[in-house]
Amino acid sequence: MRPTVVIGYPGFGDIEVEKEILRTIDADVIHTGATDTPEAREAVRNADALMVTIQPVSNELIASMQRCRIISRVGTGLDAIDLESATKRGVWVTYVPDYSIDEVSAHAIMLLLAQARGLPTLLRKTQAGRWESGGVYVRRIQGQVLGLIGCGRIGLATAAKAQGLGLKVIGYDPYRRPACGRWTCQRCCASQTTFRSICR
Repeated sequence: MRPTVVIGYPGFGDIEVEKEILRTIDADVIHTGATDTPEAREAVRNADALMVTIQPVSNELIASMQRCRIISRVGTGLDAIDLESATKRGVWVTYVPDYSIDEVSAHAIMLLLAQARGLPTLLRKTQAGRWESGGVYVRRIQGQVLGLIGCGRIGLATAAKAQGLGLKVIGYDPYRRPACGRWTCQRCCASQTTFRSICR
């Protein structure tokens, strides 16, 4: 019997990549785009596998699954999946630990640079038809301190990029002790940092 895989997220334009990969195991792919509609719940009930991004996978949903062997989080973070319920029912839960590390860390650095250069204020003034920089405090990046809360894969990638710009990096993560790479891992507070980022 062909395995049934339910894709319970909207997709990023389409789900052709997923279909192509799942074709290698001759899977019957059902794209519900959600987990909380009546149609999605009915499809999930008979699925062998469920793929989600940020959609909630509750105890109730897991209990309704008659054949499911695996729930795959297409990304990082498992907080939307009831792990205890899945474990109790022998359902494997997986995720993609290196998903979007570079994209998210680059985005964090981009936001830091925009803030450091006063771009939000300058953009608002320009959009209002004024070409002026008064009232914008522009910071030199080199030598400033970036405080990271969360020193996982994304936090470490952000730290590496920040150090390349000359920032000093401190960080805190309750699960990673005592070191977060080649930089100080400590409780960081507002008085110690110029910039703060939460990278989990």
